[in-house]
Amino acid sequence: HEKEGSPQKFDLRPTRPIRLEGECALNIISSTFYNSSCFTEGSFLHLGSTRDISISSCDFEECFSEGGRAHAIYITDQNKCQITIEDCMFLNCGKNSKGHVICCKVPGLIFSRNNISFTNTNCSGCINCIGKGKYHFIGNYFSNARMSMIPDGDAQYKSVGINYEGDSNFQDEEDLVIDENHFRNIIGSNYGRCLSLQVQEGKLNILTKNIIESCALGGFCIKIMQRKAIDTFELNGWEFRNNIIDDSFGGGAGIWIENEAVSNNMYTYNYTLIIKDCIFENNSCLKKGGGFQIGYAGYVDKDKYVTRVEVQISGCNFEKNTANEEGGALAIQTNYPLTITNCRFINNSSLVSGGAIFIGTFVPDPSGNNQQMPYATITDCEFIDNFGNNAHCIYIHDGPKTPIEITYCVFVNNFNENSEKSACVLSNSIELTVKGCYFINNDLEHSSGGVNVTSRS
Repeated sequence: HEKEGSPQKFDLRPTRPIRLEGECALNIISSTFYNSSCFTEGSFLHLGSTRDISISSCDFEECFSEGGRAHAIYITDQNKCQITIEDCMFLNCGKNSKGHVICCKVPGLIFSRNNISFTNTNCSGCINCIGKGKYHFIGNYFSNARMSMIPDGDAQYKSVGINYEGDSNFQDEEDLVIDENHFRNIIGSNYGRCLSLQVQEGKLNILTKNIIESCALGGFCIKIMQRKAIDTFELNGWEFRNNIIDDSFGGGAGIWIENEAVSNNMYTYNYTLIIKDCIFENNSCLKKGGGFQIGYAGYVDKDKYVTRVEVQISGCNFEKNTANEEGGALAIQTNYPLTITNCRFINNSSLVSGGAIFIGTFVPDPSGNNQQMPYATITDCEFIDNFGNNAHCIYIHDGPKTPIEITYCVFVNNFNENSEKSACVLSNSIELTVKGCYFINNDLEHSSGGVNVTSRS
């Protein structure tokens, strides 16, 4: 490049691997990078420029870094300008289920319409973002990525898909957008194997139209930690399909969202979780909540992060989800209100209670206020072909003092031939209201077939 203060911009077309430092802007267009390896980071691109970098419509195939942190592209902390990667293909860029295809030690990245996939056993993670700043991930596809389940330094604490650490040593304003991405068959630790975010400034309140599918048996798919308190958080238009989770928290979708902790980490600020227009289909949880679970699970050190939540679920479809424990589609056990509106529950099942929904209204309050769920309402919902022991559709537990309203819902063909005592709704709430509901062709032979209320002191 020319002398300092007069940077020259490079337009690079089909070329060999690049290491770039200094005040050079870089634009790489329609290039192919194939079969490279190195001992340090970034076997294709090692970028330390202090100017804008743009990479578009490029193919990156078969590479690995012996250093393991960044197999294809490494962007150093020297860069303070705009980094853009769009319309690129990354195929088999990794090795030994360690590290990530891309590592960014910068305060921002625009990453759009890219594909990171693996077709062989030389897998790795996808993207590791270290610095706090502006990160936009829109319309990307991630498939067959894997990181080792065996602890390796701090690798067990990083996401396999998108890992955002939000290092607060970076002073740039935080701006996160993660929309319309597709995660398929992502395998790794339970630290949010598809998506792990440590949000520092409380400015991420909605994630839209992402897809998580075919993630084999494992822990959380999503883990979002808000380090500054939020009032609401929304998942809008997501799809969760064919996932299997083995964890007491998060259910078959594998969702963990925690708000800022207070009082020496004894509990968190309360917030409202909104789940809107989402699809939960053919997911399975070996614990509670075949589609989704939030709240109490009997682990004091973890319950404190997820019980102080108001839950609002609307316009969602829950179909063919299964749980080994309570709640074939949903399991909700929190200290704050629950509202479920205009949802469809079709062919969900539980081996225990609540073929569609399990609600626990009285759980330990980590704030010490002994608050229980103040009310729960289920309105304008359809329940078709669900089954489970102790309630084929809705099982309400520990709810004597919690008003429960089930209004204008339809219950059709909910039964199990092997069950001798299941109703559609089973509750011990003395303030249960069922209004304007239709019960059609449910199990009348072995139980009430509709609503069964048990008394409890």
